[in-house]
Amino acid sequence: MAAKRAEQNKKIRREALREELQSREYIRQVHRILDTDDESLNVPAAKLKLDGYFKLLAKTLPDVKSVELTGEDGEKLIPPAILVKHE
Repeated sequence: MAAKRAEQNKKIRREALREELQSREYIRQVHRILDTDDESLNVPAAKLKLDGYFKLLAKTLPDVKSVELTGEDGEKLIPPAILVKHE
């Protein structure tokens, strides 16, 4: 049973690493396009490539808008009290 759990964890880590490496490569390609000289840049082609990389990034990176936070056991997340000092 412990070996099965270890294999599952290894598979999850491997998949996470693969996604992270893909994301880094997409970001590297975006930087490469943005760092090219203005004179040698074919704007419509660069825009098309950038749009494609941004779509690929959206698939590999979590969308900040869709990240949900929950408390313990899936209950509502209640932040701790915030103390404000009035001077």
